[in-house]
Amino acid sequence: MKQLLSFLSLALFSSLLISSPNATAAEGWETDFAAASKQAKADGKYMLLDFTGSDWCGWCIKLDREVFAKDEFKAFAKTDLVPVMLDFPRRKKLAPELAQQNRSLAAKYAVRGYPTILVLSPDGDLVQKTGYRRGGPEAYVTHLQQIITAHKAKAGDAASTPAAPVTAAVPAAIAAPAAAPAAAPNIVASKPVAIANPALTAQPAVSAKPAVTLPFVEAAAGESALELARAKAKAEDKMLFVEYGWDKCGNCRNFRNLLTGSKVLVPEKEFVMVNVHPREGTDRNKFTEYFGIKQGVYPRIVIASPDGEVLGSRFGYGQAKQYNDLIDVARQEFASLTPIDYAPDAFFKPAHP
Repeated sequence: MKQLLSFLSLALFSSLLISSPNATAAEGWETDFAAASKQAKADGKYMLLDFTGSDWCGWCIKLDREVFAKDEFKAFAKTDLVPVMLDFPRRKKLAPELAQQNRSLAAKYAVRGYPTILVLSPDGDLVQKTGYRRGGPEAYVTHLQQIITAHKAKAGDAASTPAAPVTAAVPAAIAAPAAAPAAAPNIVASKPVAIANPALTAQPAVSAKPAVTLPFVEAAAGESALELARAKAKAEDKMLFVEYGWDKCGNCRNFRNLLTGSKVLVPEKEFVMVNVHPREGTDRNKFTEYFGIKQGVYPRIVIASPDGEVLGSRFGYGQAKQYNDLIDVARQEFASLTPIDYAPDAFFKPAHP
């Protein structure tokens, strides 16, 4: 009997949690995007969209605790914002329609990691994308105020600047014949103009997009580029992007072309890049030792935290989308770590003990 009561209580609690659209929303935060949009437009307020993983993403939890849960932010949000929480939890369940709404909005705004914070105008236009920032509630409120103030000023300038009339200068010696049809106001042609057929007009040649110079960490003789990259990643709180390959490997060259052609995007603000040659130097042995990956298979791409926790790995030549998806997954995994998760004196730990 006790087991039956416990089961029924748990089932009731779960159904309430799933059916309530605001079950996961913090106080003062809306979860219904359509309702929030109407409110923002009616009140003339900006919307703040928080794409978050509330029960697993370390940086999301950190942003909530350091900023959104503080009275300074709550006071600002109450008067100036319509905050909307768009959650992607792993342990909690959302109502199906709410989960679908959040997925659709993430796709619409190309959200590729958490937390992602979007500021929308009262009319629903995207103003700016931001995320976690250090400094606490005061600094974050100032940051949002600057975004809103700049947008209001830009919108005001655009609204107050009248469109200039289109005029053409007419030489004094040329006068329109009396019998000529009246020209459109403010537009006078001084001589006949030949109208070219765009299909027959030679178009300027489109120059090829210049190749990107990749910011790989370089090491002097006797030094380890892998260790230097790790130290740089740790100091700057970035991910390691390790390319294991060399220029005599055809697939390695193909992958490098994806990088230099900006088809695979590895933002320098998020990653420290390093190349490990599979035939030369000591880093090839370190690569195997640190990541537990056998030599001889390349190209191999490993994305790791500063302390060597493997966030994503792929070998062999693939399509650009496959690598960009790998980077997105690694980005999400890295977002779930916090600096205190890093062992302060640890180096790398093997992916496969």
